[in-house]
Amino acid sequence: MKIKDLVNKIKNEKEIKDILKNGGFLVSILSILEPDESIKTWYIGFYDPSDKKITEAIVTDESLKIEEPDDPLREINNNLDMEYMKIDPDNAINIAKGELNKYKISTKKIIISFQKKEKYVWNVNFVGSLGHLITIDIDSVNGKILNSKEVNILRR
Repeated sequence: MKIKDLVNKIKNEKEIKDILKNGGFLVSILSILEPDESIKTWYIGFYDPSDKKITEAIVTDESLKIEEPDDPLREINNNLDMEYMKIDPDNAINIAKGELNKYKISTKKIIISFQKKEKYVWNVNFVGSLGHLITIDIDSVNGKILNSKEVNILRR
């Protein structure tokens, strides 16, 4: 199932409908996968301004689980607009893998998220061994690579 369809499916769940009625909105779309697998699970979060909590849905093609509301890790101030998601996540990962060839790391995990920065992006992170992280921002409208960098998270 396409990510936009999954988000629409979640919006029909009672808990999420209640959040949206309270002025809540979509704040996070994230998946974590192995380098050689396709996306199977999405973590999709909705912010409820009435209680300042995020409710996360864990969704696959076969299942949907709504988690208990939880405090956000940071201040929430952006509503993700799905209209800016023109490039599908699998395509974004393939674009990022092409860019990854510039770096010399062995990938252990891939984390992909839809984010609003200066533009809407697919943020693709390749987690390597020994704290290496390659982070690549891909314009979610046209598929262009906007940013690509290597960080060693153990040296910060």
